[in-house]
This record gives sequence, structure tokens and C-alpha cells, in this order.
Amino acid sequence: MIMGSRRKRPTPAESDSERQRVARMRAPLLRELQASATCVSVKLTFAVDTRLEQETRSFEIHPPARAYFVYPCAFGDCNGRHDLDVVVRGLLRTGATQASGALQCGGHRSGGVVQGARCGLGLTYTISVQLDPSQTGTNCQPAATT
Repeated sequence: MIMGSRRKRPTPAESDSERQRVARMRAPLLRELQASATCVSVKLTFAVDTRLEQETRSFEIHPPARAYFVYPCAFGDCNGRHDLDVVVRGLLRTGATQASGALQCGGHRSGGVVQGARCGLGLTYTISVQLDPSQTGTNCQPAATT
């Protein structure tokens, strides 16, 4: 007798994580998007919330790295993502070197008093692109604060 697979179906969170992993692996390299880009610096500052251990997060992407600019919400029980791909790709396409703005998380939290409640955690972002080919291998300039 042949038994069916005992593998359980992935949870929505596992499916989302897998989609994000695949999207990151399929993203082009930074040097493929903009040959003269030597570094992209992203600074995320989350709205002050006493439940967060860390309010600011910074990332640097260099030419051999995948140009994937989607970051998870700061709350571990939230399924939200902050998608800055369009912003960064716009900078790389136009040759601009700075962008800043604000986003609000549209995900839902699984913990807390009201399970499934909309997260709404705000963040501001600052993005700097270094375009000087002579700077390859040097430290990325930090994203300026606004």
C-alpha cells in the first residue's frame, strides 16, 4: 500500500518567507543595475516604540550583492514588509544619489492584545547611492539624516 506524503502544508508565514527568499535570490546584482554604483546605504529609523530593542537599522549593499531592498517590519510577530525597491531603482536609473521619505507598515501582527490587528509601525528612510567608480572597495558613505 502506498501512503500519501506526510509533509504538512506550509503556514502562510512559511510561504511568505519562501517567496521573499526566492525574490532575493532572483534579484539582480547591484553592478548589473548600475555599473557605476559602488555602494547603496539604507538607513531605516522606526517610530519610537518601547517594545523595540533597536530603533535604527542600517544596511550597505555593494556591487557583488543582490540589489534587493525589501525589509521586514521591526516587529517579529508582524508579516509586513517595507519595500524600497522602487525608490532605490529610481535613484540608480536616474543617477540621483539621495532619497528620503516615510512609510507605514501595512502588515498584521499575530501577537498582542488584538491578534491580527494592523501593525501601522511608522519608519523614515534615508538612502544614499555612491556612484564614483574610483571609490570601489572603500567604505560606503552613511546615509545622511534629514
